[in-house]
Amino acid sequence: MRAPRSTYRLQLRRSFGFREAAEVTEYVRRLGVSELYLSPVFTAAPGSTHGYDVLDPGTLNPELGGEGAFRELRASAEANQLGLTVDFVPNHMGVGCAGNRFWDDVLEHGQVSDFADYFDIDWQSPRAGLFGKVLLPILPESYGACLEGQKIRLVWDGQALSLLAFERKLPLRPASLAPLFERVAELVEQAFPSASRGLRAIGQELGALVVPLTQEQRFAYRHATRSALERFASLVSETGIQAELTRALGQLNGQQAVAESFDFLDELLRHQVYRLSSWRLALEGVNYRRFFNVNELAAIRVERPETFHAVHAKLLGLVQDGSITGLRLDHIDGLYDPIGYLTQLNDALREATQTRADDAPLHVTVEKILAPDEALPEAFVAHGTTGYEFIRVLNGVLVDRRSEASLSLLHRRFTGDLRDFSDHLREAKHEVLDSLLAADASLLSHALERIAERDRLSRDIGWRSLHRALVETMVAFPAYRSYVRPDGTSTAADEKSIGRAVTEAMARNPTAARAPYQLLHSLLLLHVNDPDAVSFAMRFQQTGGPVTAKSLEDTAFYRYTRFVAENEVGNQPERIGVELQEFHAQNAARAARHPLGLVASSTHDTKRGEDVRARLAVLAEMPNTWRRVAFDLHCIAAGLRDSHDAPSKSDEYLYFQTLVGIVPFGARDADIRALEERLQEYMRKACREAKVRTSWADPNEDYEAATRRFLSATLAAPAFVERLRRFCARIDPYAVSKSLAQVALKHCSPGVPDTYQGSEVWHQVLVDPDNRRPVDYSALSALLRGIDERRADRAGLAAQLLKEFSTGAVKLLVVSELLRLRNAQPDVFSSSYLPLDGGSDCVAFGRGNGRCELICAVARFPFRLTRGRSPWAIGSVWGEAELRGPGLPGQYRNVLTNAVATFGKEVRLAEAFRDFPVAIWVRTEAGAEASPKCPVANCGPARK
Repeated sequence: MRAPRSTYRLQLRRSFGFREAAEVTEYVRRLGVSELYLSPVFTAAPGSTHGYDVLDPGTLNPELGGEGAFRELRASAEANQLGLTVDFVPNHMGVGCAGNRFWDDVLEHGQVSDFADYFDIDWQSPRAGLFGKVLLPILPESYGACLEGQKIRLVWDGQALSLLAFERKLPLRPASLAPLFERVAELVEQAFPSASRGLRAIGQELGALVVPLTQEQRFAYRHATRSALERFASLVSETGIQAELTRALGQLNGQQAVAESFDFLDELLRHQVYRLSSWRLALEGVNYRRFFNVNELAAIRVERPETFHAVHAKLLGLVQDGSITGLRLDHIDGLYDPIGYLTQLNDALREATQTRADDAPLHVTVEKILAPDEALPEAFVAHGTTGYEFIRVLNGVLVDRRSEASLSLLHRRFTGDLRDFSDHLREAKHEVLDSLLAADASLLSHALERIAERDRLSRDIGWRSLHRALVETMVAFPAYRSYVRPDGTSTAADEKSIGRAVTEAMARNPTAARAPYQLLHSLLLLHVNDPDAVSFAMRFQQTGGPVTAKSLEDTAFYRYTRFVAENEVGNQPERIGVELQEFHAQNAARAARHPLGLVASSTHDTKRGEDVRARLAVLAEMPNTWRRVAFDLHCIAAGLRDSHDAPSKSDEYLYFQTLVGIVPFGARDADIRALEERLQEYMRKACREAKVRTSWADPNEDYEAATRRFLSATLAAPAFVERLRRFCARIDPYAVSKSLAQVALKHCSPGVPDTYQGSEVWHQVLVDPDNRRPVDYSALSALLRGIDERRADRAGLAAQLLKEFSTGAVKLLVVSELLRLRNAQPDVFSSSYLPLDGGSDCVAFGRGNGRCELICAVARFPFRLTRGRSPWAIGSVWGEAELRGPGLPGQYRNVLTNAVATFGKEVRLAEAFRDFPVAIWVRTEAGAEASPKCPVANCGPARK
């Protein structure tokens, strides 16, 4: 296995594909990174900006350059000693357009498709008209309106007959073509009598097909349909009836304002495998499992061997030939049995790499969002997560918890919102289960009803009671999901989370009958002997993740605006900040269990870039000042409103915090005004995600327009912009100090530090798509080159870049120094974690076995600590405070300034922070070179 030392995430897209990625490999190597970490690389929907809507996992995305360009990227990565880690999607596939051969075949043949079991479809739906069908909610308005508006029509493309619903081409079920061919034969009979007879013969042949029951019959059925359709295409081509066929189809497509003219097409559609509907019907009627509530992403049953092989064959081939050296697995919680999948994948990877049974075949991390008191299941065959739990403690340990009461009071006074976060989250879960994921909840409760019906002890429990118990238990669930295995294996954590959810659900519904909850509790732990219990329990677990994510991350985070720096993936902002002990405990646990798990500070899914959170974290050190600023901005903006109701006070408070977060360091008034387009896009998304005054499903154009005008007016008002700019300029140095502290803690903590594209300099971005804007790698490369040319005078360089902090070069200096240090001294970063005591205002720890080979120390609260004086002089404010801990005595070099010092059993913090606002010291031997050169040319990690 290639053991990574660091990763660098690139977001691929049509304008930045494999060849463009190859062009930045030299820069990434010079930065000190060991692994290039790519967003999904397999063929996705045309124009995809993220790659998660995979159409064909068997081919490399042609929009990214395809096979040839990927080989160029691999060669360039190898030349720069970089591994390639790839983001892989095992949970779902894109079905929002033609091109997914598995899905298209299911839409053509239904349950007799060879790929019907690839997807998680409920063919037994209790909804009228859906039994044995797939609901296809792709229409922008009702089915009848689309049909009679001639937006659904039959077309001949020169090779095959198909249905065109708006821009979506759909196959037709072969057996349904018999009446169609008969009608077409009638319409062309006079001009082409022989072709008419041929059409009738083919139609009769298709109409006589028997639904296959056995595998042998299925083969014969597929052969017969293929043969008949090929003969039809040949007949059309050879007899020259294309024009007549097109005219005939035009008649069958109906005539506007003549309702009865659409009867034939309507009847034909009734005989298809799919039922076309408005997208709105998906809210309550969709009968295939999706990624969250995205109709265009259908979940796949990767637990089936055939599906697993089809989805992973190309990936395993790329692993086998050495092209891919690491995997990031997307949305692991969406899988039927994550533990079983990871075990199966590990076996396949071991076979592909011919790895011994006691060795790990590949570096694998999972996208798993852990609740604050949750640990990654021990049975997961993975090196760790992608780092959201680290973001939670990294962000929180630099937020002053003493301000919680003040910030809560300010939020209540500004917005009038008296509820706490848990109230918002419960309300959001109920709404999501009653709207966006109502169909998923309904499918589960109907399955629960079928199970209850088969047992005489539960037969009298009605569907409504079962549905209520299911919904209330999901609302109360304390984590994204549990991990009970299909064989009934569970852990103490599973039993605790399920028991807690059921108990809380009953407590919140004291008048409800106990029996539905007791049945549900038994089923979720698979204590019920029923053949469908396993399917139900697994589906419940799969649904829990989307319910929590949509409620927490995509709803409550946008409603509860007390302190939005805490509204981050992996966090639950009912509290502000985390204790120092919690930060140390998580790091120690990672060092012991998952030393190769990723540690991140920004990702493509974070709600705010790391430097936005750092800027906002300063507010927690000056809550009274922030209160005055917030109300100053509010008073100025009050005269700019043209609507009393828009934006709401909560949205306005979110807007003000967002402004403080994204105003560039060292901004001028013009820089602030230039943010308008990004802010308009963000606030539109934020208001719709909150689902209070407007939403994606039902946009309130008046509210959104008034909010847009408000934003424009504030950014055009000199008094508003000046007040904002002066405040941001005041807190800039402290935000810089916190940003550099994040960099130091991330790169020195146990784990593999991940750098999201462009975040090696200031990363003041918002949620996607804002955080996926193009990165100027030419500028970054030039900036790094300029730093490298001046590294000989490390102390002077660090001091100068601090003064010029607005360029972001000082952050790039710290990032590159620490990445290169990890390459030069890898053993230090794979050694033990040693918490050090620097008091409550300092985060400090050592790395080493028995003694500190490295000391990392940062100030938690630079504004409070310096009482508003410059944090650049932070070394002068510690007084006699000391750093204590095991293994300190020795000679050290400051990585960032090259200063050399000898430390005793205690280290005066004033000395540790003498020259720079973060302190990174590495042990040196007496007489050793004070500034060992980093072997940049050999930054790639060794192979195990």
